[in-house]
Amino acid sequence: MGKSLNKLTIENKSDFEVKYKAYIYEASSIIHKENAGNVEFMGVGVGGNNKMDYVKGESLEPEIGFIQPKGTVDITVDGSKKVKLKYYYLDLHKDYTEEQRNFTVNDEVWFEQPTPEKIKQIKEQNDSDEERIKQEEHIKQEEERIKQEEERIKQDKEVIRQEEERIKQDKERIKQEEERIKQEEERMKNNAENLIALPCATTYKHNCTKGGITKQCPHCKHFYCDWHFRVNGGLFGGGHVCY
Repeated sequence: MGKSLNKLTIENKSDFEVKYKAYIYEASSIIHKENAGNVEFMGVGVGGNNKMDYVKGESLEPEIGFIQPKGTVDITVDGSKKVKLKYYYLDLHKDYTEEQRNFTVNDEVWFEQPTPEKIKQIKEQNDSDEERIKQEEHIKQEEERIKQEEERIKQDKEVIRQEEERIKQDKERIKQEEERIKQEEERMKNNAENLIALPCATTYKHNCTKGGITKQCPHCKHFYCDWHFRVNGGLFGGGHVCY
């Protein structure tokens, strides 16, 4: 004989369309159970307000549906299964309420019409939540803007640091070049002083160019004045003999 099936009937006594999500659990998956007080919006029959904890992963795929105002729906379950419901009133709640209710097929389940005071309270809470969400979004956007600005400043600082490093290197190169030029000028000055200071190497100094500087012969490496600088010259025509 096949397994018997039962139906959990849910009635909507309110003027709002109700959206529900029903989770069906194996009875063996219940790991904790305690009794609780009644909840304002949802009337229940015997045992309908029990709080139960279930082993995660033991539930079947949830059934999602809608109940029209003053309408009913049937959820098919067998006698060994439990049902947990989440719900919200369309045009009143913004999403599923935090309340989660547990039932069996032996329970009577219905949704009551909220009182005007409760409707006002819910709408005020919705407005407060919307304002909070807007503020959180604004804060999030502002934090993102600050983060981007900080990143831009960081990049600008890196560009400045690289430019300063480039300038520092340029200054170092200029300093090195100035030092090289200074050394070259010093060398040339020393060479000039040497040319002026060294006397003509000839033995015929009475013929030397007066007031002139001496130059080094590339062959014999001695220094001579202009008159005696020419190589292998004659005694009377100036020059000198390399030796």
